[in-house]
Amino acid sequence: MANFVKIMIGLLLVVIIVTGIVFAVYWFGFENKFKVFTITINDEQYTENVSGLIIPKETTVSVNRSEYIVEVSALPVTEDFTFNVGSELWSWSDLSSYDLTMGFDIALYNDSFTIKYEDLSSVIRNVIGYNIDVSFGNVPWCDLFNMRIKSGDQVIDIKFTLEGIFRVELDKPAIIF
Repeated sequence: MANFVKIMIGLLLVVIIVTGIVFAVYWFGFENKFKVFTITINDEQYTENVSGLIIPKETTVSVNRSEYIVEVSALPVTEDFTFNVGSELWSWSDLSSYDLTMGFDIALYNDSFTIKYEDLSSVIRNVIGYNIDVSFGNVPWCDLFNMRIKSGDQVIDIKFTLEGIFRVELDKPAIIF
């Protein structure tokens, strides 16, 4: 009988300790530290890096954190392409050392941000700081930008291209008149 009482008291102490831990976690808000970092773009949720997105000219990105940082950079492309800034010839790889965040109009809010742009020319114009014509030849159909969203030590990279960038190639042997 004495062993039974000791076992019951031990079990009761374990239940009290577990209940106290659960209450402390709930009461002091420790559950927020275990929340998965999530962003939502165009009604799609992402908890990890993603590529192949087309970001429309005005997009709202929801973030399940109130403290975060947004940075945009140029991605290296397999088919580097050139463009003219006024009369000066540039290549896409030349932009790898630039912070492209300033090329976009990004407005941060508590649980979301909006990213806006006119077109690829305006993004480059805003980054370089020249108010002159930017013209392109063939822009490859691939991810051109990486939008890095950081909250604490958690990061989600969104690799994307802009709306309105497309390239049409015709397979000459298959063209029949």
